[in-house]
Amino acid sequence: MRKAHYMFGWDWGPELPDAGIWQDIYLESTDVGYLDDVHIIQHHNKDRVILTITCKSVLFTNDAKIKINFTNPQGEVIYDIVENALNNNTFTIEVIDPQLWWPVGYGKQPLYHLLVSLGNDTENADTRNFRIGLRTIKLQREKDIYGESFTFIVNGLPIFVKGANYIPEDNIISRTNRFRTMKLLEAAVLANHNIIRVWGGGYYPQDYFYDLCDEMGILVWQDLMFACSVYNVEDSELLETIIPEIHDNIKRIKHHPSLCIICGNNEVETMVVNWGIPDKEQAQKYYLFLFEDLLPKVVKEVYPDCIYWLSSPSSGGKLFDPNSDKFGDMHYWGVWHNNEPITYYRKYYPRLMSEFGIQSFPSIKTIESFTIPEDRNIFSYVMECHQKDTGANAKIMNYIGKMFKFPKDFDSLIYLSQLIQAEGYRYGVEHWRRNYGRCMGAIYWQLNDCWPVASWSSIDYYQRWKTIHYHSKKFFAKILLSLE
Repeated sequence: MRKAHYMFGWDWGPELPDAGIWQDIYLESTDVGYLDDVHIIQHHNKDRVILTITCKSVLFTNDAKIKINFTNPQGEVIYDIVENALNNNTFTIEVIDPQLWWPVGYGKQPLYHLLVSLGNDTENADTRNFRIGLRTIKLQREKDIYGESFTFIVNGLPIFVKGANYIPEDNIISRTNRFRTMKLLEAAVLANHNIIRVWGGGYYPQDYFYDLCDEMGILVWQDLMFACSVYNVEDSELLETIIPEIHDNIKRIKHHPSLCIICGNNEVETMVVNWGIPDKEQAQKYYLFLFEDLLPKVVKEVYPDCIYWLSSPSSGGKLFDPNSDKFGDMHYWGVWHNNEPITYYRKYYPRLMSEFGIQSFPSIKTIESFTIPEDRNIFSYVMECHQKDTGANAKIMNYIGKMFKFPKDFDSLIYLSQLIQAEGYRYGVEHWRRNYGRCMGAIYWQLNDCWPVASWSSIDYYQRWKTIHYHSKKFFAKILLSLE
């Protein structure tokens, strides 16, 4: 049984594997059959959109019927039909004068409603409800003088994506809920984010996560759940687990207009090329089979028209320079992990920066939730327990020292840690936005926390905004004045 990678510890999270059942379990019985998959393809023309809807059913009877009902965002019925059910039924819907779905900041997010039901005269066996956003999206990769572009194009318009990486919201998953996620995503929109990257070391979010992103206009970069590990592809039980896992989740989320890309993993390609791992040759062999041969086919089986990216970061695969600023997406951690000054951000011109960051401490109120007064020293046992990146508290002091005088007390130190984080992110983002066209996105690490901790987040575990989140509202603003 696969568990989320982060449950076994990360440099922002504790070792706290879950145990037991945390979602509803139920049995369904039917004499009719069930809907195995519903796939929707959009064909956009000048003043209309043609939808091709393919319904795959598993049938137990010959009298099953399939019903399609399609309404516009105002609730008016556009299409309503009942047909005899087959293993594959295809329907075509024409939408005149379509209301297009846009990322936040570029337009509105109208949602059409599609209802698909399977049954007979005596039983409604299966029903699927979909909210559909009419939009086109592609990833433009064209050779240029810098290397190769990496630009999301929505409805024909290039989008500079601005946002943060999303990790699981709690180590105790049963404590998560729709309201909590809604407040987190609302905070992202308030800070002018238009994309969120679901990091590959967690788990696939609940349906309401994608529903909320659809409603708010937040694009979703979706990693498959693989991160920073070598996966033994000679283990048949592993493959027997991950293939249905991917099929089930891609079928579940693929219709969402917010979903802009499926990415094979987090940092596995750069790991097998650039990190000092044992048996690198074997690791690269496993990587190429799993992430460049098998999984693209597995995803395309259920989502043939998706945008699929092999790894993050990547230059496009084949283990070629996977963290280059000339191709694909880039993760840059010289600032922070190597103690490089924030001015080093200007050394790089990524086509899309999908990870970068500097740590800070959470707010004083959050620290008070896990300390008593005598613990309030960043090198105390308790404070160190709430810091999972080895040596990181000293790094925070290093960056404070580069910009400020030594803080007068604990509260001032906490505040200054957030100021240096905010200034670092601003410095990088403004540089990349000044190079619009060459760089077409900045996604910082990270939006949220899974427990009260010192980390790279802009919103802490209790959803208190750090200084960086207020600053992101400015450096992610639609119109930005930036002087070099």
